[in-house]
Amino acid sequence: MKEHIVSYTMDFVVIGGGLTGICAALAAARKGLRVALCHDRSVLGGNSSSECRVWICGATGMGFNRYADETGIVSELTQENLYRNPEGNPHLWDALLLDKMWAEKNITLLLECRMTRAYAENGRIYRVECEQFCSETRYILSASLFADCTGDAVLTRIAGGETVCGNLDVSPAARARYNLSEEYASLGSTMLFYTKKCDHPVRYVAPDFAYSVEEIECILQNTGKSLHAADNGCDYWWLEYGGDRHIIQENESIRSTLTRLVYGVWNYIKNSGKFDAQYLTLEWVGSIPARRECRRALALRTFTEEDILCQPHPMDAVCHGGWPIDTHPSSGFFDKNESCQQLPIDPYGIPLSCLISKNFENLFLAGRNAGMNHLAMASARVMKTCAVEGEAIGTTAAFARRQKTLPGALRPEQIKAIQARLTADDVWIPGCSLDGDLDAAQRMRVSASPSLAPDTGAPARYLPLAQTAFLLFPPLRQGEQITLFLRSERARALPYSIALYESGDAGVYKPNRLLEVCAISLAPGEQSIALRCPANTKGNFCLRLGADEGLSIGIAREPLPGVLGVFAENALGLNLFAPAFRLHSQAEWYPCQALTDGFTRPYGGMHLWASPLQGAWIALETDAPVRVQTLSLYLDNALYRPYNNLRPQKDPLWNQYLHPALLRDFTVRLEGPEGERVYAIQENVQRRVSLALRGMPVSRIRILPQKNWGASYIAIHEVALFIDGESKA
Repeated sequence: MKEHIVSYTMDFVVIGGGLTGICAALAAARKGLRVALCHDRSVLGGNSSSECRVWICGATGMGFNRYADETGIVSELTQENLYRNPEGNPHLWDALLLDKMWAEKNITLLLECRMTRAYAENGRIYRVECEQFCSETRYILSASLFADCTGDAVLTRIAGGETVCGNLDVSPAARARYNLSEEYASLGSTMLFYTKKCDHPVRYVAPDFAYSVEEIECILQNTGKSLHAADNGCDYWWLEYGGDRHIIQENESIRSTLTRLVYGVWNYIKNSGKFDAQYLTLEWVGSIPARRECRRALALRTFTEEDILCQPHPMDAVCHGGWPIDTHPSSGFFDKNESCQQLPIDPYGIPLSCLISKNFENLFLAGRNAGMNHLAMASARVMKTCAVEGEAIGTTAAFARRQKTLPGALRPEQIKAIQARLTADDVWIPGCSLDGDLDAAQRMRVSASPSLAPDTGAPARYLPLAQTAFLLFPPLRQGEQITLFLRSERARALPYSIALYESGDAGVYKPNRLLEVCAISLAPGEQSIALRCPANTKGNFCLRLGADEGLSIGIAREPLPGVLGVFAENALGLNLFAPAFRLHSQAEWYPCQALTDGFTRPYGGMHLWASPLQGAWIALETDAPVRVQTLSLYLDNALYRPYNNLRPQKDPLWNQYLHPALLRDFTVRLEGPEGERVYAIQENVQRRVSLALRGMPVSRIRILPQKNWGASYIAIHEVALFIDGESKA
């Protein structure tokens, strides 16, 4: 029988359909490129899919950074998931990803399609071949640009490029600092399982291949680890193995061991007699090892942990990371060491030069196989960070194609133009703001309804200061005064002290430098405490309230933007609350001028306008009409909260999934010499809302909010009017 062959000539071919490849393909296709995405599984999403069910993490970490959440396309996906799938059904997550891909007419999606050959000449890949075994079809994909988003540098290897594995690329000093072995080792793989509670007792007979109760007991005793019947899914991220094996060549051995381990752990929970688990049953078990690390491709530049720690703002940054440098013992579950060693880090920029192949001038790299050493990858490997890398290379591919150049030949001024387009598309590059040459709104007069006062009013309730609390504020000016509300259960007045700190950096919300310690006397009962900022703060402002079981702190009736409380010894973590406070300042805290200052998120300030919802309006005007291609709104969607797509949690400040201050229904009226246009937007769930105006001359814009998702006010970071058509959604 004649072989079935299908050939495509594309602009951009992406190999790998995890979040990295998805975002790369979407970014390029939305900018006009004809894209083929080839993925070797039947569902999209990689580790986040229903096949592996690893939750997606990013730069916010587990409360390590504030206002650092990845935005752009990955935010579009997660916001939609919050709306469609608040329970975190993994199959609905699969469906959402497929929905987005099928909606793009410029994308040819090839599922269950494994790349088997790659052809290169004179330092350029020009064709790949992929086999779709279910349809017995061979696809021949030709293009001028390619992306290796496989996670394992498969395209790079097959094309003959250089790769590296494990931790052998780490310097001796760093190896000692991070307690890395002298031998080859990498981060291991994990297979997860889900359980559910039934209304009747459920018996479990373990398969013969499972580790026995006695074997699991021995492992637990040797390693000091413990199991809990209530844990589920990614709670068992530490059921890990294979870091001391060849992740690819020994994949089946790793899979076998993890399978034995999962069924053995469940056998121990069900049949050891140590757990109340008689009503629990296995609902799902993974069958594919979810890899943390594998092969990495060599890039124009190798990004290292020293770059993250010492040079966090590279000139060619195109996205950001912020997850800790997170190393795991190579033996995983069987290792006596802690299951992970995490070094918290501040948000950092990821350079384009580590996302371009050293060997092939038309090949992009993104995700786990980007050009990073073992320790940098230990931070940048998490899926939301990989996703923004994907969007960055997709946008760069579209730019390079339009400019008729190659990724490795991009000049500094061209990279700056790419950064401007990424920022317009809501990809955060620390320190970058919207380009004023592209954004006409920054040159227009802005007015709005009265802004919100920085005053939560009297507390709705009090929470005990059973542990240290930090209150995180934007930068303050010398002399500005904050009033807090405390309640003392003591029978008499007692001394207490509150420490005042600054963070030292615009993107950091941690107490890095002590400014002053304020000694106060707290009388019995409820009282307000006024604290004056002693100097203009460098970076953000923090207050530390030490633990005292006799004290409680006032909690706001409704949280206000830009102010967070966290119960933690070091200002890190997820135990957030909304403090009641009052700020005395000569300046507006949420001024309408923030709408056109070029910043789309908090960074050295809130850069946000907030106003009571009732009667809210925004107006932008100019004397000379401006031809606008795209109008974009950048809304407040609670960038301080980590997001878990498979176990979405309500915002701890609001007890709600979607951010209540997010604009839901609104009208945009545009006036110009060619007349008026009116756009009515309803049921919005996205942080960025863009309207294609296609060169309409505009002299006046009026935005009329009507509804949000539950707050008494609305909050908007930025209104942008792009005159460059390449900044479209």
